[in-house]
Amino acid sequence: MLAFAYSISVAYYLVLLGHFFLKGTGSGDEILAKLIATGILGMLGLLGMMRGLELVEGIEEYTVGINLAVIIALLAGLMLYNGKILFAGDWQLTAATPEIDGQTIRVVLGLLIVVQGFETSRFMFDEFDAETRIRTMRYAQLIAAAVYLTFFSLLTVLFGKLGSDEGVAAIVGLVAHVAPVLPLILVLSAVASQFSASVADSVGGAGLVEDITRGRVSLHVIYPLIAVVAIGITWSTNVFRLVTLASQAFALFYFLQCTVALMRAWGMTDLQRRRSRIVLFLAGGLISICGTVLGIPSGG
Repeated sequence: MLAFAYSISVAYYLVLLGHFFLKGTGSGDEILAKLIATGILGMLGLLGMMRGLELVEGIEEYTVGINLAVIIALLAGLMLYNGKILFAGDWQLTAATPEIDGQTIRVVLGLLIVVQGFETSRFMFDEFDAETRIRTMRYAQLIAAAVYLTFFSLLTVLFGKLGSDEGVAAIVGLVAHVAPVLPLILVLSAVASQFSASVADSVGGAGLVEDITRGRVSLHVIYPLIAVVAIGITWSTNVFRLVTLASQAFALFYFLQCTVALMRAWGMTDLQRRRSRIVLFLAGGLISICGTVLGIPSGG
């Protein structure tokens, strides 16, 4: 399930890359965004088949630093913008508040991919002990949650400036109201980070399939296979449905994880906080299966 989810996420990342790149050039052509994604997927599949993806894996080291710098710049700009209009007495939420109903909840469930993430340390069994991996994953989730909540809280004042045809890269247009330079650095960061994420998921998915097959299927075969599957997914749906499809795939994986954890906790009578853990695993499983079954696209 995780290997299939990786293939979907690779397609999602690269289609999103295409949309961000075109947004920076003033275009919003979805076909062109898919062509960009297809070209990159073909390149990754060919590189993986011939030499592996070690040549492009190193870009992740640089994109992490770039992304952190962009996040700090965005948060600083938004804080200054909010403070400026607050002291001027002009701070107000101008966007209409949507009605919270079943449809709205299903849209939110279909956006899981936007905030989900796998921490690298989780799969580094040979390099770090379990305690270290658990601690780093916990810190990663807490830091990411703090950034997300702070960012969107500061961004809400700009929602009234959002047009009806902005698309998935709407944030680029929104931050232009804060500072003229922010859209450019955001586009550059988004393109770099989406490419990095697609490479990371390609490597993760290929390694996972190799492990599942116990090495019987070579990485040189798996990489082009992932590319072909991702290309097929890219052209079979639009970007909004692709976001939901990726969300559903990972939600199903989370459901399976929660089920395994629940079964383990149920059988371990000496487990600390056993009842609370069982309740949490059950709740997580129910939410995950709801995301899989009920999630719907947000637009398109």
